[in-house]
Amino acid sequence: MRLTAILLTIASLHASAGGFSQITLSVKNAPLEKVFREITRQAGYNFVYGSDVLKKTEKVDLSVHDATIETVLSIIFNHQPLTYSVIDKVVVIKIKALPSPVIGEELLLFQKLQFKVVDSAGVPVTSATFLLKGSNIKGSTDNDGGFTLSSIKEGETLVITSVGFLPLTLTGAQLLNAPIGKMAFTNNGSFIKSSATAFTFYMKQEVKDLDEVVVSTGMFDRRKETFTGVTKKYSGKEIRTASRQNILEALNLLDPSLKIIRNNNLGSDPNQLPKIEMRGSRTPPPPTPGQYSQQLKLQYENDPNRPLFILDGFETNLQSIMSLDINRIASVTLLKDAASTALYGSRSANGVVVVETIRPTSGDLTISYTATGTVTMPDLSGYNMMTAEELLKFQELASVGVDAPGPFGVFENEANLLLVKQKHAYRKNAILDGVNSNWMKVPLQTAGTLNHHLSVTGGDGFFNYTLGLSKNGNTGVMKGSENNTNSGYANLNYRKGKITVSNNLTIRGDKREGSPYGSFTNFVRIPPYYRINYAARFLEDQHTEHFVQNNFMAKMSYRFNNPLYNALLPHKNTAISNMITNNLMLHWDLLPFLRVSGGFQYAKTSDQTDFFLSPLHTQFNDVEALQKGSYEQSNAASENYNGFLTLTYNKVIGGKHILTSNLRGDIAKNATSIQSISAVGFATTAEPLLYLANSYSIDGRPQGSATRQNSIGVTASLSYSYDMRYNLDLSYKLSGASNFGSDNPYQSFYSMGAGWNLGRENFMQDVRWIDHLNISANFGLTGNENAGNFGSKSTYKLNNAPSYFGESIQLMSFGNPNLDWTKTYSLSYSLSGRFLNNMLSLTLAGFRNFTDPMIITMPLPLSVGLTDGIPKNIGKLTTTGLDFQFDARLINKKDWTLTVGINAPLFYKSVYSGLGDALSKFNDSARKGGYAQRYYDGASPDDLYAVRSLGIGQGMGMEVFLDKDGNYTYLFDKNNEVVVGSSRPVSQGNINMRLRYRRFTLSVYTRYVLQEMKFNSALYNKVENITPEKMEFNQDRRALYVRWQKPGDDASFLGITQQSLGMSSRFLQKENTLYVEGINFNYDLLDQYSQGLKDRIRKKLGMRSLNMGITTSNIFQFQLSNIKLERGIDYPFQRSVTVNLSITF
Repeated sequence: MRLTAILLTIASLHASAGGFSQITLSVKNAPLEKVFREITRQAGYNFVYGSDVLKKTEKVDLSVHDATIETVLSIIFNHQPLTYSVIDKVVVIKIKALPSPVIGEELLLFQKLQFKVVDSAGVPVTSATFLLKGSNIKGSTDNDGGFTLSSIKEGETLVITSVGFLPLTLTGAQLLNAPIGKMAFTNNGSFIKSSATAFTFYMKQEVKDLDEVVVSTGMFDRRKETFTGVTKKYSGKEIRTASRQNILEALNLLDPSLKIIRNNNLGSDPNQLPKIEMRGSRTPPPPTPGQYSQQLKLQYENDPNRPLFILDGFETNLQSIMSLDINRIASVTLLKDAASTALYGSRSANGVVVVETIRPTSGDLTISYTATGTVTMPDLSGYNMMTAEELLKFQELASVGVDAPGPFGVFENEANLLLVKQKHAYRKNAILDGVNSNWMKVPLQTAGTLNHHLSVTGGDGFFNYTLGLSKNGNTGVMKGSENNTNSGYANLNYRKGKITVSNNLTIRGDKREGSPYGSFTNFVRIPPYYRINYAARFLEDQHTEHFVQNNFMAKMSYRFNNPLYNALLPHKNTAISNMITNNLMLHWDLLPFLRVSGGFQYAKTSDQTDFFLSPLHTQFNDVEALQKGSYEQSNAASENYNGFLTLTYNKVIGGKHILTSNLRGDIAKNATSIQSISAVGFATTAEPLLYLANSYSIDGRPQGSATRQNSIGVTASLSYSYDMRYNLDLSYKLSGASNFGSDNPYQSFYSMGAGWNLGRENFMQDVRWIDHLNISANFGLTGNENAGNFGSKSTYKLNNAPSYFGESIQLMSFGNPNLDWTKTYSLSYSLSGRFLNNMLSLTLAGFRNFTDPMIITMPLPLSVGLTDGIPKNIGKLTTTGLDFQFDARLINKKDWTLTVGINAPLFYKSVYSGLGDALSKFNDSARKGGYAQRYYDGASPDDLYAVRSLGIGQGMGMEVFLDKDGNYTYLFDKNNEVVVGSSRPVSQGNINMRLRYRRFTLSVYTRYVLQEMKFNSALYNKVENITPEKMEFNQDRRALYVRWQKPGDDASFLGITQQSLGMSSRFLQKENTLYVEGINFNYDLLDQYSQGLKDRIRKKLGMRSLNMGITTSNIFQFQLSNIKLERGIDYPFQRSVTVNLSITF
């Protein structure tokens, strides 16, 4: 019954929108224009006629109900001095009786000719130029796209041109011989002759390839051919073909300048945001990587190297971009250099990603539905762990000798002798019983997710709408981990005359759940001689008592906690977020060349995280009863207000001078409040409810903070192009932000660029194989507001404790009131071209970014009592690079097309300067943590430092090093550290292929990596440097088989009982790999090559399109080097297969 009601509702909506052209109308004594407008609104038919055609018509009386268009037209034209014809949905009206023109050589054919120039959508083309060859008559169209000629001769030629459109050329003979009321076609357009003296010309947009002709900067639109900035625009279809996961995964495959920096610890955790860089970094990385936390975060950390994201004209955060339904995307534009990003001033140094969603369009009611199913599988190919028998043998060998680190070593007083024997016997018996458990698979799953997207679009020439609902989820490969998003949106657009108003409302709810199994490494390291046990708190629990020397009673014990037991306890690890965003936009065309635009955004977000650990968790083994169990809850609420007002001037002067200028003011305000509470003490049977806690945690009373951020900006830009050949762009931005102290609240940013379209020069017209050739360069100053992050202000905490002087406060962090803005001076240049009838395209884009100064948080002495350091302006960073993009259409036929694309950074280098010894403590911290990053003048953030190693000496099994002078030595000295490689590959890039045969399309996306130096943590932590505590864990198999054992051994690693002296080049390895990151198979049932089938399906089912596709992600990998790395330490990486079905009615 419900399904029937839904179908009836949809059918009624479809009919009301004109899907069956049924018209209901009742008017009395109404002029024809009014009747025409109502028919257009209900049925979508447009009326074409000259300005004098309706002068002598009569008003009409009409009353019809669900009448066809033919019936209505026959009634209203009855007794009128007019005739009409219907072409598709265009009604052409003409006067019944027209005098025949006099025809003759060089005679005047027409008098007072009236012309109207429109684009393919019927929108008037203003400022188009016309020229009557053979005479001196020329001019431009008015605000309505119209112009008149007193006469035209049969031998004369009329030429109409406009920027962005193909030139339209017509002879007097064509105008004379064209039949009235029928569409006539020319080489670059078409026209309708509505009467003997009235013509409407339809001009085609000048699009030479698949790229869009307009660059959207998020603030202003720029014509691509005259813009001097380096940008790249991808359509929503290109994004969805590359990846069905999210926008960033697609861009990572499509563009060489934007890269996702994979975190080997976090793997494919659905609840973590990726690290992204565009054209490298502008701030140095931390000296040691952050530690993994099982607990979900209330707010993601602010990455100072992250690009700025603009969604439908307003700034947004990375989480919103990741949660955006990929089916809503219309286009994504990457702004890479100062000419395109300086408009955003203090937030632009890292590049800008402009995302536009699909806008409402006029037409019949359209219903679209997309279902996307994804199956994900864990990728454990990088793990090489021991079997139960191998691990026990390794532990036995590691326990031989004095002070051996193995678990079976006996103390000098033999206090642990009995315990050692019991442990060995327990493990040996398990192996004899055939126990060889694969603990890595216990917390993992093959997960399935089904996502849905439903949208309804419709409207007429005045009011358009798009309504949609989305349900998107991402279930991780670790059991219990998932990220779900439900959203709804309503986009409304109203156009009346010269005013356009749009309103976009989005409501979104996110729920993230962390896996109760915690870190994946907890299961990787479980010895396989332990049986998989769900009920026991400990996998091994040994206790011994016996007398040793001097009649001393030695009590010894050993326990191995069971993480599987912990995972099955009552648990809560959730993060819930709700957001509402409303964008209101207005455009008012005051004059054909002058527009006023304004926008206002209101966004409100509420977040809550809950993290509960049961009192039975082994973490609380040695905690007193009233402190066992913990519950942490945090709440955050934020409100954002953003507004802007823009004045745009756009004028074509003399047909060759194109002048565009913009003046814009911005204001933004953000208020955020956070409250958190930590409680302990739960009964063993207690549910995960905060109010069941016994008390606050120690020193864990409720916490809270309130933050307000304000920013203001003024932007001015000027663009000039002469004859589409010589181009100039200038922009200026004055930014003010509360992130910086009162001493430096404002900063100016600017850019200037020049371009030359060589392909439009006269001397290039005879070079047939060049279709387009452009050279451009620009320079500018951009900023990175994220790098400061309130570092200029000291922060205090209210202690809520009264004193004689009032409420006490506590200093939490030092501020630096003299902190200067982080500024990046950017030089960019590019060469782009299309060749051989647009079969080949090539772009070379180079850049040099100079960041001065950087902001680095320096640690404070422990005596200060503050954990946070103080931000300082230290050092500079210079980054240079050259990007390469090449696309070739190798086959371009009706049934077959084959396109191959290559994109790669040909060169990339970052260099520190001005550091001196300021970051020496960072270097010490990196060494201590086994981290190869260093901070020196002349060094790169990508350089990896280590003492050079010649390997393990065969005689004594000691490591042989090289000092800086090239001398052999057994001594490890940190002063001998040198650069041994770079974490950025010598060469890397993407090779993409797209093959189409009729209705079938196959796309393959590959990534190659050559000579990328990587720190092999498995070698450093699971082959060598295994502490006595870690000897109880499972290890990499190489710890048993490739270590030195006796003189003469040609081994790569020290003996089992030896420890390495420090970070040497043995632990850094070069990788050469070809990744098949995505394969997409698409089947379009209703495309242009199945017209008959399409017509039959449309007639039977009302279906407009049907598309099915299969996409794989990271299924194949071809390793060209023998390096073996563990991938996904705390959370595994995954492989996935996605099936999608899209239907439009």
